[in-house]
Amino acid sequence: MPAEADGGLPAAPDVSVVLITYNHEAYVGQAIDSVLGQRTDFEFELLISEDCSTDRTRSIIEDYQRRYPDRIRLFLSERNLCDNSVLTRAWQAARGRYVAVFDGDDYWTAPDKLQRQRDLLDAHPEYSGCCHNVMKVWEDGSRPAGPYHPADKKPVVSEADVWMENGVASCSIMYRRSAVAAFPPWYVGAAYGDWPLHMLAARWGPIGYLPEIMAVYRKHGGGYWSGMGVVERQMRAIEFLQEAATQFGPEYRRLAAAAIAGRRLHVAEALQAARDAGGAWRQLRLALAGARGSRLLPIRRVLQAALRIKAPALNRALQFVRSALPQIRRRELPG
Repeated sequence: MPAEADGGLPAAPDVSVVLITYNHEAYVGQAIDSVLGQRTDFEFELLISEDCSTDRTRSIIEDYQRRYPDRIRLFLSERNLCDNSVLTRAWQAARGRYVAVFDGDDYWTAPDKLQRQRDLLDAHPEYSGCCHNVMKVWEDGSRPAGPYHPADKKPVVSEADVWMENGVASCSIMYRRSAVAAFPPWYVGAAYGDWPLHMLAARWGPIGYLPEIMAVYRKHGGGYWSGMGVVERQMRAIEFLQEAATQFGPEYRRLAAAAIAGRRLHVAEALQAARDAGGAWRQLRLALAGARGSRLLPIRRVLQAALRIKAPALNRALQFVRSALPQIRRRELPG
């Protein structure tokens, strides 16, 4: 059993913050400071769940807990678990009405983040959670930093949105704790921690979205998923969606099929770029079968991808004609 350290429990907080960390000695102090620096008109607690790091992460968080015993509780693995029980044990110990979750290599940039999210959830009892935009930063400088979400992202993330694109930045989410009253047994061994948690919450209700950037999501070589190529990441996502369709029940099969078809389009385009035409065509055929009859992934989108992959010259010609049509029509108008 994990060891729990605390300095006595004050009155129940309104928000519980769950920070998951493993081998984050270079980052976790900044993550903790970004929580402790939150300005709120309510009480909040910080639950740090650490998974038997091999670096100085544990000693760093233990030092913070000694300095802030009324604010911080620790959950420490006796051995490396490397599964979602690292999250669930802290969630189940949370006492707030709302639970904000993030990883120890990310950090928050807005001191009113918790206040704004709590206020939004109070104002919208139909929401299962609230997320916001974040800045995605590549630690090695290989790509310029940029927003995680596009400017036209919808103000509400539906259950279908969660399945199709996992459109919630993991360091931005605050859940209504009652939306996930218990974790199903399969969750502990799931390939992801955040995505299935979004799915579980979204069964209860949609997730509200705030467009402001209020956190930094780090991309670095130490991240588990960062080292994978596009094809491997998307195939892992497909495997997860196939398992999720089984676990969530038959009513989710069509939604899962559309989500899997969308991932297969990404795989097909990556394989074509790698000059694996046969593999790309197989993925396209599977995407076409999965998208058939779905309003979430129109067949038109699959056919457009097929055109880009199998007939790029024709696709460029059609794009040129499409872009030129408005000018031609304007010239034909009288006067």
